[in-house]
This record gives sequence, C-alpha cells and structure tokens, in this order.
Amino acid sequence: MDLLRKVWPLSFAVEKGDTKNFIIKLVIYAVAAIIFGVVFGLLGQIQFIGFLFGIVGTVLDLYCTAGIVFCVLHFIGVGAFK
Repeated sequence: MDLLRKVWPLSFAVEKGDTKNFIIKLVIYAVAAIIFGVVFGLLGQIQFIGFLFGIVGTVLDLYCTAGIVFCVLHFIGVGAFK
C-alpha cells in the first residue's frame, strides 16, 4: 500500500467526505489524460518513432485511469484504501 501512496500521491490526498477536494482531483486526472492523449496521439503519427509515443501515451492514460480508480476507492473508504 505504501508503494501505491508513493506512485499516486494525488489520489491519497483526498479525504473521506470532502467532495470539493475529490472533484478537483478527478478533474486534474481527467484533464491530464485528455491533454496527454491528444499530444501523444498527434506525435504518434510520426512514422519512425510514432509507436514509442503511442506506448508512452497508453501508459499515461493507464496511470490516469488507475489514479481515478484509487481516488474513488479512497474517497468512499473501501478496504485497504481507508
């Protein structure tokens, strides 16, 4: 669990019951996913190194998705995310 807190510190900064803070964190993850998705999607069109940008974009999207899931789990206090 400590590893998750180190890799996704923004997700664990949410307090249970603090809806405003929760929504702000979700918006940060969503905006980051959209911006990185568009940028790396455009860079993915480059012929020789485009696949590398595609891989990096996919990893960043997965990071943001996991961050959103952890944020929600921590907000509602499920299991080890309390």
